[in-house]
Amino acid sequence: KEPPQQYDPVTGLPIKDGSPAPSDPSKPAEPGQPVPWHPSSSCLQTEHRFEPKFFDLTFAADKSISVLQTVESNSPSRGYQAQVSGDLVVRRQRAGRPGPSIEFEVVSNDPALDVAVEWNSEQQLLIRTPQRVEWTESRRPCMTVRATVWVPEGASLRHMLLWATNLDVRVIDDLSINLADGLEIGTLSGDVHSPVQVPTTYRLNSRDILVKTISGDIIGSWPLYDSLKINSESGDIIANVAPQQVLDSRPRPAVLEFATISGDITVKEPLAAAAESSKPDTVVPPRDYITTLDTKSGSIKAWVAFSSAAVAESISGDIAVEFLPVYNVSLLQAVAEPELHTKTKSGDTAVKILDPIWVEILGTEGAYEGEKPRANPDEPVDIPTNPLPTPDKIPRMPGVPFTPIGAGPWKRIPLPGGRHLDDAWRVVRRHPLADAITASSSQQERAVAIKDQPPMRHLKSSHGSVSGSMELKYPASWEGTVEAESISGKIDIRGKDVKIDSRTKWPKGVHAHKGQPWNCQVSLGSVSGDEILIVGEER
Repeated sequence: KEPPQQYDPVTGLPIKDGSPAPSDPSKPAEPGQPVPWHPSSSCLQTEHRFEPKFFDLTFAADKSISVLQTVESNSPSRGYQAQVSGDLVVRRQRAGRPGPSIEFEVVSNDPALDVAVEWNSEQQLLIRTPQRVEWTESRRPCMTVRATVWVPEGASLRHMLLWATNLDVRVIDDLSINLADGLEIGTLSGDVHSPVQVPTTYRLNSRDILVKTISGDIIGSWPLYDSLKINSESGDIIANVAPQQVLDSRPRPAVLEFATISGDITVKEPLAAAAESSKPDTVVPPRDYITTLDTKSGSIKAWVAFSSAAVAESISGDIAVEFLPVYNVSLLQAVAEPELHTKTKSGDTAVKILDPIWVEILGTEGAYEGEKPRANPDEPVDIPTNPLPTPDKIPRMPGVPFTPIGAGPWKRIPLPGGRHLDDAWRVVRRHPLADAITASSSQQERAVAIKDQPPMRHLKSSHGSVSGSMELKYPASWEGTVEAESISGKIDIRGKDVKIDSRTKWPKGVHAHKGQPWNCQVSLGSVSGDEILIVGEER
């Protein structure tokens, strides 16, 4: 009997199963169990366990913890390169274990193959693994290292930094911690795992989270408080993101930035749960969301919220994104329009914009405070008409650049000179985008009837491509002007109450509007790619 088929909520297409998932990263060896030793076939198969070391920790709001693994720089110039594996683990302190501490364990295939450690009063543990060793055996020298940070339940710290050259980093689902100045995680070749299915007891309360890898994958669930920045050069990013409440004493936008060079980006916020809820603001809290998804040759697949700005860009990868606008019910007359932009060269684009959630958003730091908010979102607002961008100048988001990891306030990660997500939701592989927008998705429909929604009057958007096709679906509540232009691609603009104002043959162009033309603006531009825009129901 065939198992029941799962369907992609964006495309409506069947989800293809990937490779079998590895063991659950949220359940490494239980407390009291020794670090596992499973050397590869190229390693000498002998086993030598070193005595574990413990480093006492103090948890307080003014204390920080750093665990850094790097390679010994003064290793012999000749010899075998040691194969190093293992984990940096952060988890809750268990009964029967030593007090708050870092437990350090090493197992290798030779007693001489040890690790140097340095511990200082700033609660920084520096682990130096050997790069090369004098070796006479025919098989390789190998070692496994594990450093476990045992955290008391509900503990507080100023900051935590985890950095590894060869090791993976694992945040375990029993953790409960508060970090005032953020969490930083970085690896060179290791993967980063956080829990996929998050229990109610799990707490990672950090207003700012930064995760960076060079070639490792980043997999799991993360909270979005004020800043969640995840970056990998060649690794994939697969993440569930849980938006959190704004901090009333210091309201800041919720900034989501995911970036890769050649890796794929897959990110999911709980849009389906918000759509099905009678109180969607309890699922996606009311605040200003700024979203940036950026890759060079990888694909982007996302379900994300945005308020003032959203950008999705790729050069050769496909873009498939479902956006949920979170709009302030008290829109200011002088506030800048929310902006949404997608851009690719040869990749295809599929975008669906849901009907917005109308909420009361607290003023954020730096926000305009000059005029009394309007109480009625259905009341027309005078917004100046801005020139529409030409196809070869589809803009990046003004004022919202992607901050490279290692820049800005995040400069402390020292850069020296298996990937699956099957438990919570399956990785959606590349798919034919031809049906991406037209597929039925009843579970994603808004709980409030369309006729009860105020018109969507506040969005400036652009979609650009060179040779890739674009298929876009905007909600029926959208009103505004459409400008589409292409050199040789087909242009298809349609939807109930959409009026075609004019067409041009060279370059091909369509000028259309729906409702009040001065409200929203959307521009489409391509060289040879086809362009399809559907607003609301098709006629």
